[in-house]
Amino acid sequence: KNGISDIGENKQQEAQSKWPELTLPGVTTHFIGHLQSNKAKKVVEMFDLIQSVDSLKLAEVISRAAGEKGKVQRCLVEVKISQEDTKSGVTALELEKLCHHIKELPHLDLCGLMTIGGLGLTEDQTRESFRDLRNKFDGLKDLFGSKPVLSMGMSDDFELAIEEGSTMVRLG
Repeated sequence: KNGISDIGENKQQEAQSKWPELTLPGVTTHFIGHLQSNKAKKVVEMFDLIQSVDSLKLAEVISRAAGEKGKVQRCLVEVKISQEDTKSGVTALELEKLCHHIKELPHLDLCGLMTIGGLGLTEDQTRESFRDLRNKFDGLKDLFGSKPVLSMGMSDDFELAIEEGSTMVRLG
């Protein structure tokens, strides 16, 4: 364990092959990649927190799979803050509606929001994107339970994300 409390993977198959045991005592496992509905059942079995819920359909599939496992699945809504085609996530316009729908699903625990910063942006543009999401997060905090999570920032922009209010970063 070596002091590590959280680990993440963006592909279920890679997690299965990399992690010798998927039930690591005291370690929270995060699924951080784009999730297809047909892989939701396996991801629910393997991960403590899914950071990439980006549609009501996917949320419903995850809730059903969690119910079948007798589990309440912790999740974050992924928000698309850049215009890149390669990025997933719900748009800012759809965000509030999706969060309210997820709160109604019996086997999901909506913990907060996640985003991935855009590529090729200036520091000011990245900061503004993170700040905009923080403002949306603040407006929805009542939906996120006792310890709301704002997951923004990766290896190349985590300092800016922290400065703009990120409570969780993804380094690797």
